[in-house]
Amino acid sequence: MQLVRQTTAILARRPWLLIAAIVVLGVGLRWYHLSEWDMWNDEVDTLWIAETGEYTEGPMYRTAPVNFWLTAASARVFGSNELGERFPSFLAGVLTLVLFFATFRSGLGDRAAILGTLFLCLSMWHVYWSQVGRHFSPQVLFILLGIYFLVKYWKSESLPLAWFAAASTGVALATHSSTVFFLVAFVAVLGSGFLASLAGRADGTPRKYLMAGIPFLLLLLAYLPVLSAIGDYVMQNKVAWNPPYGIIASYLFYLNPVFLFIALGGLLIMIQRGNELGWLLAGLILVPLGLILYSTTRTLSSVAYILASVLPVAALVGVAADWLLESGSERGYRWAATAIVVGVFVAQSWELAHYYMVYNGLKPRWKEAMAYVDERRGDGDSVYAAEGQVGEYYLGSGEAGWLGMDEVSAAPEPGAWYIDFMSLGPMPDDMNPRVRLLQEKTRVMAIFPLHYGAKNRTLVVLHATADPEPPVSLPGAAQSPP
Repeated sequence: MQLVRQTTAILARRPWLLIAAIVVLGVGLRWYHLSEWDMWNDEVDTLWIAETGEYTEGPMYRTAPVNFWLTAASARVFGSNELGERFPSFLAGVLTLVLFFATFRSGLGDRAAILGTLFLCLSMWHVYWSQVGRHFSPQVLFILLGIYFLVKYWKSESLPLAWFAAASTGVALATHSSTVFFLVAFVAVLGSGFLASLAGRADGTPRKYLMAGIPFLLLLLAYLPVLSAIGDYVMQNKVAWNPPYGIIASYLFYLNPVFLFIALGGLLIMIQRGNELGWLLAGLILVPLGLILYSTTRTLSSVAYILASVLPVAALVGVAADWLLESGSERGYRWAATAIVVGVFVAQSWELAHYYMVYNGLKPRWKEAMAYVDERRGDGDSVYAAEGQVGEYYLGSGEAGWLGMDEVSAAPEPGAWYIDFMSLGPMPDDMNPRVRLLQEKTRVMAIFPLHYGAKNRTLVVLHATADPEPPVSLPGAAQSPP
């Protein structure tokens, strides 16, 4: 016990030793299978744009080129492959862990910041996007950099720090347009603080809030024409596919309701202590969530657009865990408090273990499905995939086409292979017409199921022959792939 107390005392004096251990753990978790998980369509599209410089999706990508620049640089170093595609996200994820502790230790205390960093390290949501070659992990890093400078401003009231905070958020906007949700949150929180201080209901002078809010407000106003152009393009060219309940279901899949309840406790503790940072953390959770629930009714959105909300959640969980340990030590139930805190991180680790061992990194099993087809297709056989770019990535350029309604509306092409997403079990009445036709006119050859949360991303390989056998119904969920 004496050794334990001595070790604890050393770590308390040198918290960076613990953070170094957490970062090493974070590196391992984010590197594991980084270059082995299956590619999916958006990643292949990102790699293609990065290497060709030919932006698709109208103003959406043209106005947010930072991740494409990072991906192009990475591909030149590591090659045009999974590692070259994903290394920027991996690196941003690791740097986020370091910056998280540096951001929150002064406002929350060393132990709360350490516990929050550990929560972020073990977050399946953050690990996943640190292993995907898309915009969101770098975007989170730049948003956190904005929070870092804002927290520093709050301590010193040095005006350049407020402008650095807005500039960092601007870089995040140039990484992905969904940063605007968090930009609005900054403006809303600082604006509310300004009004509350005028009424004498907030700590700090009105000038303190005003000088912090002006750079963010100017950034928002400057970005409005870009946001309008993106909105016009999306409204004209995209279909709102993800209803609000889909956002909520995904949010609760990535952030367990128990974790959110603990974060709420952390917020109440901060409010009770009069820590004004609590209002910023609350705003960075609630405002983006409300905005995405509204926007998803009109345009395409996914819960990845508010990935940065994992930052305030992690910080608040750290506050709650720190309070529990402190209260337990003072009131004589130290071991019970420690067991509860450990239980939270064990639950996180359990979910993360499923990510690696059951969920296939949350990625459809394209590599296996295309290998199955490649081994069995004959000369002249056509291959059509629901994500045609992924099919070409694994089979070679020109070897696969996009699977659309035109490819199956008539009699299926003899010898053709079709790889599509399907739900296991009986065919629902509202099934995609393309999927229904495929099931009626082709043979099910192989099934590559993947189940996680509210999603079912099962890949089914179907084949059309010159003299087809009777159609085979899609097996139930208990069926294993051949």
